[in-house]
Amino acid sequence: MNIAAYPAYEGYSPVDVDWIEQVPANWEVMRIQDFSTFNDDVVDERAYRNRLIRYVDISGVDSASNTYSFEDQDFSAAPSRARRLARSGDTVFSTVRPYLKAVATVMCPEDDLVFSTGFAVIRPRGNANPRFVGYLLRNDRFVDEVTANSVGASYPAINATDLAKMHVPLPLSPNSALSHPSSTKSVPRSTRRCGSRKSRSRCCASGGRS
Repeated sequence: MNIAAYPAYEGYSPVDVDWIEQVPANWEVMRIQDFSTFNDDVVDERAYRNRLIRYVDISGVDSASNTYSFEDQDFSAAPSRARRLARSGDTVFSTVRPYLKAVATVMCPEDDLVFSTGFAVIRPRGNANPRFVGYLLRNDRFVDEVTANSVGASYPAINATDLAKMHVPLPLSPNSALSHPSSTKSVPRSTRRCGSRKSRSRCCASGGRS
């Protein structure tokens, strides 16, 4: 995303949110659940019983590069937490030890890609741009706020319900360059940069930094 290509905002408005001081005047602060759904799809254990899956654990996701890596495993031998499914445009957010910043936006999911239940799979809806939502959720200040609201000393975690109630800024206009329905389309297979045949591969999420 080339920020310099977009015009400057005419003004800003203060907001009453701990990690945000102000937002552009035509933006709104919303709860994540107001424009996204959580954990929509899970593995059908009977259908996956004899499948080889591509499993993504928390250690395989990197927010800085916006990438994830998977490990090929037989579903029958995979960890019991290998249950969450994601589709193009979803952002996976680690609810366990969020300070590790295991957050990435999935834009080219491989077949049989399965994520740990340690992730919340966040699916933007309506006019919310998946890439921009992913950028917001990877923001260091937001991750710090999630960490501050986590429970537990040695193994801090936040449940998906509390994460869904957290606030982020979002453009109001459906015609905004940062918010439009067409952005939810899947990335064609021919554009993928993932080495999916290897036993362990690093794959594209939304193509690096937003």
